[in-house]
Amino acid sequence: LHTGENLLSCPQCNKKFTSKQRLTVHMRVHSKERPFTCDQCEKRFKSKADLKTHTTLVHTGERPFFCDLCGFSFKNKKTLKGHTVVHTRERRFSCDECGKRFGRLSSLKTHQLIHIGEKKHQCGQCGKAFLHRSGLNQHKLTHSKRSFTCDECGKLLCSKSGFERHKQMHSGDELFYCETCGKACVSLSHLESHEVSHSTDRCHICEYCSKTFKWEVSLRKHIKVSHENKRYQCEQCDKSFTSKANLKTHQNRHTEKQQSVQNEARPSSEQIPLKQLVIRLHRVRV
Repeated sequence: LHTGENLLSCPQCNKKFTSKQRLTVHMRVHSKERPFTCDQCEKRFKSKADLKTHTTLVHTGERPFFCDLCGFSFKNKKTLKGHTVVHTRERRFSCDECGKRFGRLSSLKTHQLIHIGEKKHQCGQCGKAFLHRSGLNQHKLTHSKRSFTCDECGKLLCSKSGFERHKQMHSGDELFYCETCGKACVSLSHLESHEVSHSTDRCHICEYCSKTFKWEVSLRKHIKVSHENKRYQCEQCDKSFTSKANLKTHQNRHTEKQQSVQNEARPSSEQIPLKQLVIRLHRVRV
């Protein structure tokens, strides 16, 4: 425990720290200084720890946090913790309107839209709106010529594989239910994939342009279309980059260096002879 003695205070916001190193890192919040640069995308960070986290999450693809119950892996502890409610069925978040309980705050917020009446997902063909994207996707099949109809319940499905999975739901096998919309899934992996449709989180980050995606397959498709075999080359040093944004960041550094050299080479008023200085100041001929 720290008693408050020998604490170092930030001169700008008075926040206190136990070491000079922590204070130094904190002050970069105010100065916007980012001395640590990623070798792969040239993004800058205020501390080595932030750079290491960025490298692990964006560039290495490591998923070091594993669920003990199903073996799923995650990039950080927060995502793993959110995942565990699938197994525990713990429902800590309660709706004030109807008392229904949820395991995740994001699920509660999505559910509350039912009471608000806000229908954000609108069909581009007929204008009909839905509370959930899953409802909109199901509705869109009514406009499609290629669909499969379930004889048991009349549900429409857009692919044969999805149709086969859906038929399993009527077979009496164990099902996994979405706590947000009640959809039944034939496996835990399908449930987790479905639950992403309710989430606003976009945890898959493009290493080339930092664009984010909900699904890894969407990220892979984006990289293939937007970045594969594309290189943007610097005209000054021939270094190449996979995105225009990274190239622009790199080119700005050339500009900064050139301006610095010009400023150093420019003579100060003390170095200019008095006669020339008078001419410049008064704009008269001598």
